[in-house]
Amino acid sequence: MDGYAWEDWWEHWGSSEAKAYELLDNTHVFPARRGFARTGGLVFERFPNPMSSARWMEARNPVSLSLLQARLNELDLRHRDPKCPA
Repeated sequence: MDGYAWEDWWEHWGSSEAKAYELLDNTHVFPARRGFARTGGLVFERFPNPMSSARWMEARNPVSLSLLQARLNELDLRHRDPKCPA
């Protein structure tokens, strides 16, 4: 894989920002979102310029971040470490 392909893969799929985007860009997490770029104070960004495949999600205020955490807790989507007790 050449350097450009690797960078493109990393920006779109491999980075922690891309993985969070993939998890949260899900109709199970936000059923009303349906492809809109904004859900309350959460903003979904993708392909910010022609030379990048980056994508990420931003919480624009503390209330939105808190509501996101509550929604993830409600859905029990927390990362589970097999070494830690439930």
